[in-house]
Amino acid sequence: MIVVFSFFFITALVGAITYYFVRNDQYKTAEDFFLASRGLHWTVVTGSIMLTNLSAKHLVSTNGLGYKEGLVTAGWEVLSAIACALTAIHFLPTFWAAKVATTPEYLKKRFDQRTYTTVCVFFLLGGILEEMPAAVYSGAVAFDQIFDVQKQLGWEGDWGKFAVLSVISWCTGLLGAIYSLVGGLKAVAISDTINGVGLFIAGLSVPILGFSYIGNGNISEGATILYSRNKGKFNMIGGPESTIPYPAIFVGMPVIQMYYWCMQQVVLQRILSARNLRHGQKATVAAGFLKVFVPWIIVLPGIIAFHILREKGIVLSGNSDEAYPALLKIILPEWSMGLYGAVIIGAVLSTFNSNLNTIAQMVTMDIYKVLVEPDASEETLFKVARNVGIACGGFTLCLAPFFMFTPAAYAFLVSVNGLWNAPVVAIFVCATIDFSWFGCRISCNHLRPGAAHACSVVAPIVFTLLRWVLPACFEGATIHSLYVTGIAGISGILTMLVHGMFWPLKEAEVQAMLTLMQKDSDYEILRDSYLEMTEVDSQDADKGSVSDDVDDTPNAYDDPWTWANRGAAFITLLAILQFVWFH
Repeated sequence: MIVVFSFFFITALVGAITYYFVRNDQYKTAEDFFLASRGLHWTVVTGSIMLTNLSAKHLVSTNGLGYKEGLVTAGWEVLSAIACALTAIHFLPTFWAAKVATTPEYLKKRFDQRTYTTVCVFFLLGGILEEMPAAVYSGAVAFDQIFDVQKQLGWEGDWGKFAVLSVISWCTGLLGAIYSLVGGLKAVAISDTINGVGLFIAGLSVPILGFSYIGNGNISEGATILYSRNKGKFNMIGGPESTIPYPAIFVGMPVIQMYYWCMQQVVLQRILSARNLRHGQKATVAAGFLKVFVPWIIVLPGIIAFHILREKGIVLSGNSDEAYPALLKIILPEWSMGLYGAVIIGAVLSTFNSNLNTIAQMVTMDIYKVLVEPDASEETLFKVARNVGIACGGFTLCLAPFFMFTPAAYAFLVSVNGLWNAPVVAIFVCATIDFSWFGCRISCNHLRPGAAHACSVVAPIVFTLLRWVLPACFEGATIHSLYVTGIAGISGILTMLVHGMFWPLKEAEVQAMLTLMQKDSDYEILRDSYLEMTEVDSQDADKGSVSDDVDDTPNAYDDPWTWANRGAAFITLLAILQFVWFH
């Protein structure tokens, strides 16, 4: 009984705190609803980024991979800090300078409407088919294991489990829809920050409790026993059959990391909602710093589960996603199970809410308002956003339980997401390259929209041929999905460069494009809103109610953070050192 009470108490408390902060908000425009009026502090943005990323998919499925492969899968987390560094010093300043509110909008200004719509569709595929269902499924698995829902209901067999996961998924999804479709991005960001604190506290306590359990109350002895008896698990260098073969670190992984951390609208929406460029860069560097240490929350417990379950003679065959919930039931006091259940559901809500809010934004602002009804009123846009959220959310909740038929949700997603990751990364990389290096100008400003159109066709075709057609036609011709993703991404970039060689923009066309990149009436509205906010904060500061923050001065809206390059270099070095240490 106390388990159920603690779960509902924590869940309700987060909802109450979130309501307190957004109760008086009145969104005048759809931009306010989707970007929180671009007034979020960097600490809130960091919390929202992290919990958007650290979903139940990571807690459950990544720990499941840790159970099977050890620290190999930690490469996803550690090396993502390098992608965060790229965002802080290159992609974010580029998007900010172009005065855009969404990443697809940048491509609309750089190329054309067709490229803009195509990339929106790729992002929608990623959210609807990958991020949302995987997060909901993983949370449902954990909830079922913690509270023995299937056993309590007496629904036996695989289809009984399927039915239980379906019920839990729908209950979770309905709660998430209330946050996202009623409170907007600000409600999502606040609940993310609160849940993020709980996630890190709860996540860090699991390895400590696991060490204590292994060492019979002695944490250091438990850690020593775990390492000495499972040395093979503490190696980040993957073999040919692992989810991350060593060469793939330099080929396929950068494509997926750049897609998620540098371009994907779910993450960039949070960063672009920062009150100015400095806050956005601080949040990105802070997120990269935290990502370096995330494996000790979402991979190490999987190794601990492997050791403890093996000692008890328990072997998980097939789907390894049950390893983390099984570990919690062994090492946690019964009274705390409800708290951990609330943390996991909070992680589910974060990812579900964030993706639902972003999908509603893209369909409403990037597709409906552009292609269907350019003069739509704000009331109409709000209505469309909520209808889109309901439809996409419903589809996701129907899809989520089917992940139980895959060996591990996270590994399955990584094996297929190159279909949309590769073309998006290729297009954004070529669209943003424009810099000088040792006196040499390196630029892709000569590329026409046709280059992006060709890439959006060639890259998915290459991925499909290598990933599915080739193995079907030739036995033993299977290529690891990360290699396929890398090859598809490179083929997309080469396609664009070759197109630019034969059909480049003329100099006058390049100048016209660069002029267009600096124009956006919405930017002036957002900047005026920021100036009003800082003026109010300044008045409050004069009264002694708010501290003086040099990053919140009226002139700081477009100014970069002076420590951005050093911060990016630091988190990159930290990531590489940790990766080298565990090899």
